[in-house]
Amino acid sequence: MIRQILLYPVSTFLSIKTKEPDGCFPLGEILERIRSGFWKDEVLPCREDKELKTRLPVFTPTGIFRVRGIAGMEEYNGLVCLDIDNVPDPVGLKETCNQIPWVCAAFVTPGGQGVKVIIPTEAHPENYRLVEEEVAQAFQALTGYERDRRCKDISRIQYVSYDPDLLIRESCRVFGNADYVRV
Repeated sequence: MIRQILLYPVSTFLSIKTKEPDGCFPLGEILERIRSGFWKDEVLPCREDKELKTRLPVFTPTGIFRVRGIAGMEEYNGLVCLDIDNVPDPVGLKETCNQIPWVCAAFVTPGGQGVKVIIPTEAHPENYRLVEEEVAQAFQALTGYERDRRCKDISRIQYVSYDPDLLIRESCRVFGNADYVRV
């Protein structure tokens, strides 16, 4: 399952201000660049000055877009990306994520005080908002962390980051209705 997810193509953009993509890469390549430090020199200053992150490249973990925004979506891959802010212990949250069978990847945000969590689902564009809400509620029930409510639409971009300990699960399940209820 995870190998398939890592092959999902995603769009990249030079910055949050860019409307048209500058490339399309497999999600696994973006995650490997986050892990390997490809953007390290750009990301580390953001941990001291949060305003600098607006200069970072961004990507759309949910698929391919010809332009930013829902109307520009060309292909949705079924993923949901939760943006968890104000995390006192991002490493601890990633360890918790490693125990959740439907989390496929998690990494520290460029500011260093949040975690991005990537989850495969069976959603499609028409029911994305409902599924994203179910995933967010299940994640909160299991971890105590609420996702940033502004980051819940299907076309939401994510900043690249640097996290040498990025979590990529060797195997993960697709989030389903049974996962909505706390076990």
